[in-house]
Amino acid sequence: MVSRPVCSGGPRAWFHPVDPACGRGLPAFRRQARAGVAGWHSRDPLEWPCRRHQRLRAGSWRTGLAHRKWPLLTQGVRADLRIRGADIDTSGLLERDYSGALRANDVRFRVPASLFAGAVDVPSLKLLGQVSGTLTQVQIKDGVVAMANGHARWSDAGVSGAAEARFSDILAKFATRPDSSMAGTLADDGKGNLEVNGSFSASATGFQAEAFLSARNDDARIQEALRYIGEAQPDGSAHLVISGQLFKLL
Repeated sequence: MVSRPVCSGGPRAWFHPVDPACGRGLPAFRRQARAGVAGWHSRDPLEWPCRRHQRLRAGSWRTGLAHRKWPLLTQGVRADLRIRGADIDTSGLLERDYSGALRANDVRFRVPASLFAGAVDVPSLKLLGQVSGTLTQVQIKDGVVAMANGHARWSDAGVSGAAEARFSDILAKFATRPDSSMAGTLADDGKGNLEVNGSFSASATGFQAEAFLSARNDDARIQEALRYIGEAQPDGSAHLVISGQLFKLL
């Protein structure tokens, strides 16, 4: 690996090629996930293809070395990372400790709601809008989220399929429980005609979410959309239950 000093005398900062730095400092970025990675720290944009979405582009990528001597050899790395794609914008402070776990603080993200379509598992239903939020704390082990605290908002929310319906923003709050699993709540912001009340949990064995959806003010479009979501209830609401495995992020 080639490094380039940026100052002479006293403390030195080093530029590392992104591909080797990812491989040595953040080994969770496997070779197949970072194929085509290009760029130098603070010099060129970092780019790599994403297996689940379009090619991502990082406007900046900065590392702070976590060990005073030979930090990449001891495999401790800190990174100030920003990722930008056509619909994706994510930034935060990441740290890889010596056990191999990735930790991040104050991660702000914005992604298309369609990214979560697989969790709903209704092929004919498309999720519209954007999901944004903040992960105040998150930990990733073996590529899977092991801990996360934060909140998210589904804005310009809607679904389309046999019918299209738009509704007010959906809010989520989540935190890690003492047993290391995660739990959260789902609710609408009260400004639209879709009423949402739900909860979800996640652990190493998978995730489960449950929500009751109903139409306010007898909204015909919402009522039609609810026919294709979950299990219809006698009162016209829908009971939605989702469970599955957490997919690997890295």
